[in-house]
Amino acid sequence: MEPGETPQDACLRELAEETGLTGTVGTLLPVPVDSDAPALYFAVRAEFERPCLGGPEAGRNSTSNCYEPAWAPLGELALAQLVPPAAREAVRLVNGHPPG
Repeated sequence: MEPGETPQDACLRELAEETGLTGTVGTLLPVPVDSDAPALYFAVRAEFERPCLGGPEAGRNSTSNCYEPAWAPLGELALAQLVPPAAREAVRLVNGHPPG
């Protein structure tokens, strides 16, 4: 978070910087805060646009360290890639899927 920024503002800024997408912040997801890597997780409704890489990730993008943002259907394959595991369970709950 940047000085004076709310967690919700930081979420939308990061979304725009890293994917070029705009969105609306929804509920705070019930993911425990890890003291070694504190983070908050929000449900976000993004406008369906073509994502494009931006921010620091774009600067680090190379043939050996490739980032390519893309839309994925909300299914088990996409959920399996979410970290930490508690985030997977929170997304399942918010979207009415049974725990995995």
